Amino acid sequence: MLYAHDELGQLIEARKGAIAYCPGCGSQVRPKCGAIVTHHWAHVNGGDCDAWSEPESDWHKGWKEYFPMYCREVVMGEHNEHRADVRLDNGLVIELQHSSISPETIAEREQFYGSMVWLFDAREFAKNVYISSYKDASLADLSVVESIEKASNAAEISVKEFRERQTEFEQALQKVNARIASLPIAVTEIGFGETAYSLIDAFGGEKDCFLA
Repeated sequence: MLYAHDELGQLIEARKGAIAYCPGCGSQVRPKCGAIVTHHWAHVNGGDCDAWSEPESDWHKGWKEYFPMYCREVVMGEHNEHRADVRLDNGLVIELQHSSISPETIAEREQFYGSMVWLFDAREFAKNVYISSYKDASLADLSVVESIEKASNAAEISVKEFRERQTEFEQALQKVNARIASLPIAVTEIGFGETAYSLIDAFGGEKDCFLA
């Protein structure tokens, strides 16, 4: 469990000396802030009130931080029995799965959460699987789903590498915009009667870059 309630009921991350309580059962939890394992909260009385709880990793933490705090580790169920890794405003649950999981457990969680998608950490076996992409029509307006699809289809790319590639794209786009700004005539200044080659000539006669 990466997040717990402080004495004011606000979600906080584990830090040494902090006092907090489990969002599910309300019992006190203690911070685990060692040098090896990802910082997390553990129940003082031992165990975990969520039977589906698994050890958290930096991979889990990295994905959860893409979403607002109130969407992370949302307690669900009539008796607060489970914590969804991520739950969006429209009720869609995103389960982050780093370790192996049985088909029976998958079916159980899907039945419990209802509207949900899985995000698997496939870095160790990405070369052995074929990833097909599809999108339910009901999710078409969710940009977060599109982002997850792009990231999962490039399973071997780490979050850091993904951000570096995004930066490279933004830099390339800036260069293109700078090139357009340096052209001798604006497109809006070309009359509708101009031919294609007149347009090319107006931009310096660089025909090859237009006739790709």
